[in-house]
Amino acid sequence: MSIVSLLVESGVDINLRNYRGHTALMQACRHGHWEVVLFLILFGANIHRSDYLNGSTALHLAALNGHPRCIRILLSEYIPSVPNCWSLLKNKKYSVAGFEPSVLHDVINRAADGGITPLHVAALNGHIETVQLLLDLGASVTQGNGDTDTDTLDAETRRMGGAIC
Repeated sequence: MSIVSLLVESGVDINLRNYRGHTALMQACRHGHWEVVLFLILFGANIHRSDYLNGSTALHLAALNGHPRCIRILLSEYIPSVPNCWSLLKNKKYSVAGFEPSVLHDVINRAADGGITPLHVAALNGHIETVQLLLDLGASVTQGNGDTDTDTLDAETRRMGGAIC
């Protein structure tokens, strides 16, 4: 962490990319370094950048390796800080000024190349806690990956014995 803060303090552009198109934020999410993820976001890291290889974002990389804490941090800007906010919002018992569920929906369901969403990636890699978190945050189970023969999420759910639903 001290290296990251030293680089930021020296003026390094935290949104620079490596040869794969990964930013420091993407690498931190990939490896589950949630403290670095939080630090980079506080200093303006762009969570919407996608890599050069397959269009994956930091959210895809956190889901790929099963890092729910990184996912929570990445999406914290889009989630109201209200206890039980989802049940309140779903039951229309509460409204939050400036909160747009459609924006969260777009971010959480953004597909990489081939239509693969963070939910698909987490399910395909058996990260049950991550799948549950994404579902709780409103990830779409119906957003397809373009594969007309199989529904990837449904197939993975059956393989895991229905454990994620």
